[in-house]
Amino acid sequence: MQRSPAVSNETLDDQGSKRSLLGWGFLPCLTHEGRRWWLPSDPSTSLLLAELAITICGKELQHSNSNLRRQVRNVLQEKSSLFLYCVFHLAKEKQHESTYSLDDVAEWLEENLLDHISKGDAFLGAPKITQELFQTWSRMESYFHTLPAKQWIDHGHLWLETTGETVPKKIKQAWKKLSIDLAQDEESKGTWDSSEYSADLFLQQLSGQVRQHSILSGEFDRQVKLSKTQAVKQLAYGLSHEINNPLANISARAQQLQRDEIDPQRAASLQRISDQVYRAHEMISDLMFYANPPTCHRKEADLLAVIEEVAERYRSEATRKSIQIEIITRPSSPERTTATDLQPALRDMTPCLLIDQDMIAEAVGSLIRNAIEAISDRGAIHISIITTPDGVSIEVADSGPGLSEQAMKNAFDPYFSGREAGRGLGLGLCRVARIAELHNGSAEISGEGVGCTAKITLPY
Repeated sequence: MQRSPAVSNETLDDQGSKRSLLGWGFLPCLTHEGRRWWLPSDPSTSLLLAELAITICGKELQHSNSNLRRQVRNVLQEKSSLFLYCVFHLAKEKQHESTYSLDDVAEWLEENLLDHISKGDAFLGAPKITQELFQTWSRMESYFHTLPAKQWIDHGHLWLETTGETVPKKIKQAWKKLSIDLAQDEESKGTWDSSEYSADLFLQQLSGQVRQHSILSGEFDRQVKLSKTQAVKQLAYGLSHEINNPLANISARAQQLQRDEIDPQRAASLQRISDQVYRAHEMISDLMFYANPPTCHRKEADLLAVIEEVAERYRSEATRKSIQIEIITRPSSPERTTATDLQPALRDMTPCLLIDQDMIAEAVGSLIRNAIEAISDRGAIHISIITTPDGVSIEVADSGPGLSEQAMKNAFDPYFSGREAGRGLGLGLCRVARIAELHNGSAEISGEGVGCTAKITLPY
C-alpha cells in the first residue's frame, strides 16, 4: 500500500484551514449491523448534490439531462468519498450483482439521493468537524488521488475508518467481489467544465423551484379553501332542509304547551326548549351565511354610531354580570390628536368608509356576545376604534380566559370549537370573518393566558 503523502504547510495553515473548512459537511450516515461511518462532503460535492436534488424535485428525468448526468459521473470519478458512499449501498442493496458501470453508480445516486438525505437519522450524531479531522480528510484525498480509480474499492475501508469503527471483513470481502467499469461512453467524455457547474446556475435553479413551490402552495391553499366552502355549503343546505323543519315543529309545540302551562317551573322548562331550538336554528343560519353569504350593500355610514348602538344592546346583560363595556376611539397616531378631539376626529376621518351597517353591527355584536360569555362574571370589555390612513380597525378586547395557539389559528374555522379553552368560539366567529371578507377586510384574534382581542380591519 502506498503511504499517504504529507500535507503541505500551506494547507495546514491555521487561517487557511479555517477558511477551507467552510462548506464542508457529511454525506448521510452509513450503517451496518449497528456500526456507523461518516464520509465527508466538500463544497463542490454538496453543490452538485443540491443541484441534483432540485432537479429531481422538479421532476426532470435524468436521462434527458445529459449535462447533469455528465457532471455526476465526473464528480464520482473525482471524489472518492462520494464514489465509495454509492458503492457501499450498491453492495448492500444488490448483493446478487457484482459488476457495475459508472453509469449504474450515477443512476443509483440520482434515484436514491432524496430518500437518503431525508431520513430522520441521516445526519444525527455526526462527529464535529475539527482541524484534526479536516487534516485527516486532506491526507485521505491526497492518498486516493495517487491511486487509480479502479483501486478505490480495495482501499475504501480507510475512508470509512477516519470517522468510524473498523470495517468488518464481511464488507471488505463483498467489496472485493465488485467490479466497476469506470470507462465513459462517447457522450459523457470530456473534462469537467466549471463554467457548466457553477453556484450561479444552482441559485437560478433553486430560485425557480422555490418560486414554483410558492405558486403551487398558494394554489393548493386556494383549492382547499374553495373545497371547504363547498363542503360547508352542501352541509348547510342539507341541515337546513333536514333539520329546520323538525326544529320548527318542536318550537311550535313547545310554545303551544307553554301558553297553556300554569306551573312556573314547567313553563320555564318549555321556554328553555324554545331557546335551544332557536340557538340550533342560528347555527344553521351561520353555516348558510358562511357558505353562501348575501349581497353586501355598502354605503357611507357613521361607524361610531353603529358600534355605540350595538354596545347598548348588550349593556344591560353585561351590567347584570358586573361586566363593564367601554368604547375607546383613537387614531393610529394618538399624539396628533387631543383626547377631547377623538370622537370628532374619528367622524372626520371616516366619511368615506363604506359599510353594510347591518352586517358590521352583526359582526361587532357577535364579538361582544362572545366576550360576555367568556368573562361570565365580573370583568371588562374594551371596544377600540382605530383609524389609519388606509382604513379603520375595530378591536374587541376582554378580560376572560385567553386562547391556546391552536384556538387562535382555527378560531374563524366553522368546524372548530374553543369550548375546551374556556370560551365558546362557535360558528359566530366564522360569520364575523365572512363579513370582514365581504368588506375586502380581514378578521383576526389573539391573546394567550388572560384576555383575548378580536380585530376587524375595514379598508376605505
